[in-house]
Amino acid sequence: MDENYIKHIGWLLFDKDSTVRCSALRALDRVLQSLGPVANVEMLLRRFRVRLREACRDTNDTVAVLAIRLSALILDYGLYDQRDVKLFFDLSTRDISPKIIEAATCVISDEVQRRLSPSVRLYETIRGNDNPSISTTKLVKQIRSDAKSRKSATGVPDHDTAVKEIAELVKLLHKLKPIRSTTSTLRMIMPFAKRICEQLPALRIAEAYVELLTDPSDSPLNSSETQYLLVLLVGVVCQSVPASKEKVNSVPFNLSVLAAQLPRLLEKFQADEHILTLVLLVAQHVGADVFRSSLLEQEFKFTLRFLSESWKRASSSSNLIFSEAVFSTWASLADSEHGFVSECRSKLKTLVSESETDLKRAYFSGQDEKDEFSWRLANFGALARFVAPVGELDGIFVDLLDDRLKEAELLEESNVAIPAIELNFLSWVWKA
Repeated sequence: MDENYIKHIGWLLFDKDSTVRCSALRALDRVLQSLGPVANVEMLLRRFRVRLREACRDTNDTVAVLAIRLSALILDYGLYDQRDVKLFFDLSTRDISPKIIEAATCVISDEVQRRLSPSVRLYETIRGNDNPSISTTKLVKQIRSDAKSRKSATGVPDHDTAVKEIAELVKLLHKLKPIRSTTSTLRMIMPFAKRICEQLPALRIAEAYVELLTDPSDSPLNSSETQYLLVLLVGVVCQSVPASKEKVNSVPFNLSVLAAQLPRLLEKFQADEHILTLVLLVAQHVGADVFRSSLLEQEFKFTLRFLSESWKRASSSSNLIFSEAVFSTWASLADSEHGFVSECRSKLKTLVSESETDLKRAYFSGQDEKDEFSWRLANFGALARFVAPVGELDGIFVDLLDDRLKEAELLEESNVAIPAIELNFLSWVWKA
């Protein structure tokens, strides 16, 4: 390990040219691959950890992904601190390149799996390698592969074990990265669920989720952790495919078990908009066909009635994710019902008409009221996406829209931004 060569790599990591930074990371990777003694690898990782953290946030996707993969070794060797774990979670929940999100999520899932299996301490096994001829980084890959094989060989866990493992996973995720934004957490959970499902067969046991969500007396999860459980469930349901297409060792996910519990979950969580939003997202991904085949006719009608009655609440909510979830779930479950489109149009017309006076007063008042105007229009925009463009709204909002569009032209001339979500809705009504 030539000292001058190592210093040169460090300098190149700060080069303005992204291709040079990329080459420097690949050179560092080759050095790590060639090292045998564990002490040398640890020394090099400690030396470069700060620069690797910075490189993980690089504006170039290739550089950032390479840095994330190299930074994962810091976790493998047990050299990490909370800043490293926080970095990977932050990267996985930001609105950035899917490649970066996927790379960061892979690191998170490996670390979560390691923490859930205290008997498997990767870095302790690495330090037990006394053979200097064996590349330490190659040993890491082999240990990971063996651990996955052992996990697959254990087969499907029983119900109680599945409940326990899922609860432990949710508690760990909540501890590592509490939910600050449902949208950003959902962005992370999709690739995470795909990877973690391969490592933890318990996540495919639908009955375990049902018990954790419906049994208030024995549930080990608090409200925030229940929210995380549902976020995880959204990701797992999205990964569910027909059993014939799955790997031999994977476990088919029984969507019907979830569908059968939807009325009960809607009723239980109706007071909590955040949790109810996630229940609705689960319902969307399960799909209308599964619900129709899993619920009795009376239960299905109850579900549609619950969603239909939630429209007014959703239209006046400042939680746009909740509003969108109510509108889209009702549309997805009822789109084949006779009279759905006409009822949807009628509700939209009624809601807009009832709110016209309030919206006008809000718009011509102070800034707080203008903010309310924006999100109320955003809710109506969400409604509008599920209604065929027709002329039924002509005359209801014409005066208000005309004034608003004229102001939009003035704002554009003065380079002042008008909320895009507002203009989207105005445009939709104008075309109708």
